[in-house]
Amino acid sequence: MSRKNKLRFRGAFTLIELLTVIAIIGILAAAFFAIGKGVVAAQNTGRARGDITTMKQALEAFKKSYSEYPMISGGSSDSKAWQQALHDCLTGTKVLKRKDNQIQLLDYQSARNDTSKTAQKKSFLSEANIAVDDPNNQTTAVFVDPWSNPYEYRYATISGGSVSTQWERPDYLLICAGAEYNEPTTTADYFMGSMESDGKVPSNYFDDKYRADNITNWKLE
Repeated sequence: MSRKNKLRFRGAFTLIELLTVIAIIGILAAAFFAIGKGVVAAQNTGRARGDITTMKQALEAFKKSYSEYPMISGGSSDSKAWQQALHDCLTGTKVLKRKDNQIQLLDYQSARNDTSKTAQKKSFLSEANIAVDDPNNQTTAVFVDPWSNPYEYRYATISGGSVSTQWERPDYLLICAGAEYNEPTTTADYFMGSMESDGKVPSNYFDDKYRADNITNWKLE
């Protein structure tokens, strides 16, 4: 073989070399994708924690004005009602009103003619601070986390014009369901027993597949 042909032969890639290069590129691409996915997940988790901190501050301001955290009237099994109560109360769409030893949750429009302090419209949180799933429709708007799932909220309910005595904790429950959120088929699937009625979180809360990546404002009991 001439020197020229030898140089030409050495300058070509064999099939094995090409496959090796392709495999290396694939491994690097997968690694970069995993790193990128991890960065996005970390950013979303950080944002969710920031959202919860922001809402906690707004909830404390709401309580300072109304002596209670946002509530709903009647039973506590409707997640949507609680999600909307969190949004409506913190944005000033609804207010708590006390009159004749009775407490009510009213639309601001229903309470606007009342001169009492608790009937004055106050906004504790702007929709610019927390993402909202339907910002153009105030009757269905709820706060959502970075994965577009609604933030879950629970506190005592209004029962017979009074604050329900079933809720044993002095504070509220605020949950970000995280990236692996799966819509539960029943309230008990998501809230795990007594937490829904009396404000307790079982110690194995995060063991369940629905809750493994939850972020909450509560410490487990």
